[in-house]
Amino acid sequence: MDRKRLGFWAPIVVLAAALLMLAVSTDAVEAARGGGKGGGKPSRSSATLSVSPNPVPLLSTSVTISGSGFAANQPYSVQLVGICCFKGVITDANGAFSLVYDHEFYYPGTYTAEAWNSGGKVAATTFTVQ
Repeated sequence: MDRKRLGFWAPIVVLAAALLMLAVSTDAVEAARGGGKGGGKPSRSSATLSVSPNPVPLLSTSVTISGSGFAANQPYSVQLVGICCFKGVITDANGAFSLVYDHEFYYPGTYTAEAWNSGGKVAATTFTVQ
């Protein structure tokens, strides 16, 4: 590869390497935080969502979305994918929340509820409208 071509790719390679190192170091920090002293975030796999009622009767006007296993006293955004906007919640001291999500369910099918924080999607679950 001649010098001109290397000059073009060098910043891209450096940026890719920096992003990879950041991703690896962030995972290591998160793993260390959850090390049993109670001060860290739970692993993403420990956070769970549930929707009640499930199945949701057709033409219902609300559902309750509950979460557990999340980081304590932290903000999250909850969304019914493809249905509506995000709703904000703050977990309690045990890392749990409950949110009444108002929406009229006109169409039967399988839907997804998701919880997000600043780091991305933390938990998801599916529910049925019938």
